[in-house]
Amino acid sequence: MKKKSSNIQIKKFAKKVYEIMLEENLQEIIWEEIDDFKIILRRRDDTSPVSTSVESKVAEEEKKEEDTAQYIRSPMNGVFYSAPSPNAEPFVKENDEIMIGTTVCIIEAMKLMNEVQVERHCRILEILIENGSPIKVNQPIYKIENL
Repeated sequence: MKKKSSNIQIKKFAKKVYEIMLEENLQEIIWEEIDDFKIILRRRDDTSPVSTSVESKVAEEEKKEEDTAQYIRSPMNGVFYSAPSPNAEPFVKENDEIMIGTTVCIIEAMKLMNEVQVERHCRILEILIENGSPIKVNQPIYKIENL
């Protein structure tokens, strides 16, 4: 129960910081607690909400110990959706070349649909999770090759 409460507090904090970002016309804020978590708030444009990433430090260290392959990972726990709606084409397919800022999937968390966008120019080598599957924070979604 404590974890759910802290997630709600983090989301409230993120909303307040987003309001400050709008007032001050900031594009990005990074807040990092030394042993606890990291929050990245980045505005995409003036009409869309910020993208939020919360990662535990332990998960980051485990990621470094894994093999040297590159991945797009889930920024949160939730349900993975590869397309914007059930009858739509998936956002990306294997061998697609993806540009920075491209939406690659949606993670539904707490009844909110969160777009996951790529932060670097890359090619999708392999899709690692099935549409509609539960996903955990930092779980690999796509195996990629940097371009």
